[in-house]
Amino acid sequence: MTEAETPGAPPATEAASESLPGPPAAPPRGGALARFAVARRVTVTMVALGLVVLGYVSLTRLPLEFLPSFGSNSLWVSADYESSSPEETERLIVRPLEESLGTIPGITSLTATASANSGNVSVEFDEGADMELMVVEARDRVDRVRHLLPEDLERIRIRRFQSSDIPILQFHFAAPWERDRLFDFAEEV
Repeated sequence: MTEAETPGAPPATEAASESLPGPPAAPPRGGALARFAVARRVTVTMVALGLVVLGYVSLTRLPLEFLPSFGSNSLWVSADYESSSPEETERLIVRPLEESLGTIPGITSLTATASANSGNVSVEFDEGADMELMVVEARDRVDRVRHLLPEDLERIRIRRFQSSDIPILQFHFAAPWERDRLFDFAEEV
């Protein structure tokens, strides 16, 4: 230390460099969010804790489903009639079903197809229609013309799509066993 220097004062070379004009000092590095988090640690901690609690409550109270529950606004009526031609299926099955189902109120479209061994009628309803009621109406209309259909027609199926009908899990088994043994094994597992 020299005589000209006083304790605690910067050296002469540093003092001279500070007085020289130059570029302004760079702003502190880091984003605004980081500076906010450092400056307000308690606030940031409480917000993070609130998000964790909200996540836990949501996880425990919301139902867990494969898909949200939804259904379509259409239904299908199908009948299998073995050993019949498409013309016979149309005349004996599809036309009576189509005419009867066409009287249900609120229908936007009605499509019928006849093929060898089966007949199908697709009915689409207005948006927002009560599909439970429409299925009951369709079943009632089918019962009204049941006496017009062939006596050897075994079953008429009425179906409508709902997301709850989709299986969540499917298994496929293969083994060199008889079918009954494989079925018993699948039931046990």
